[in-house]
Amino acid sequence: MNFRECLRVAFATLALWGVWRLFVTTDLRFFSGSLILVSTAFGMVGMAIMEGPWIYRKYFRHRPHRRSDEVLSLPIIPYTEERIPNPNPAGPLPWHEHQKVRNALVRVCRSHGPTGPLGILPIGFFESMPNVRAWEAGDQDPVYFVIDDQYNDELYQYLEFCKPGAMTKEWLSDVVAMLHDHFGWGVCISSLSGNYAIIFADRLLVTGEKLGKCRSVSEILEAVYSLSTAGSESEIRSKAEGDLER
Repeated sequence: MNFRECLRVAFATLALWGVWRLFVTTDLRFFSGSLILVSTAFGMVGMAIMEGPWIYRKYFRHRPHRRSDEVLSLPIIPYTEERIPNPNPAGPLPWHEHQKVRNALVRVCRSHGPTGPLGILPIGFFESMPNVRAWEAGDQDPVYFVIDDQYNDELYQYLEFCKPGAMTKEWLSDVVAMLHDHFGWGVCISSLSGNYAIIFADRLLVTGEKLGKCRSVSEILEAVYSLSTAGSESEIRSKAEGDLER
């Protein structure tokens, strides 16, 4: 359990203890009553600080509800750099934050076709390390191959298309909607014969001899269909710039 998780548990415990004491205490003298109220308030404020950003992103931030046709207007940005950095603003990226986004991506991909090599990894509240025994098995003969390793501290998920036709406007629309729930993250697509694409919630970055010439989502969908092959993880590793050693 990391420091953030310890704080979350401490605040939740303090708030629950205060609420419980308010219900069971019959003799609320000034000192004891004030202590219970202060403890409850402190615990609830602490929980709000810890969980506030997630609650805001989940329930209050405006997220456009895209129809599949609307994703065709997503801005296309060609690039020529070797790689596009996308560091985590908070510093080192905890494994469970990375895995939470991967789980969301796996759910989206599974709604469009078989997905591997592994499925959803349940994330326990008190787990400081992933419980790999609880990892769901991937689907047979996958269309989507969602890399299960965390290569670095950047806000990226890595994906391969195992069969032509995997990238449809419906799939892209659902991925963009998912990325609005995890704003700042990108989904990198390899297995495109020397071409590369990075999907963000508000733009699509492309590079390569064929994708780099595309100026619309429709052109990209057609190009990806012709480029899609079973990719190699070594290509993704080179783009990820090394394994994560933590």
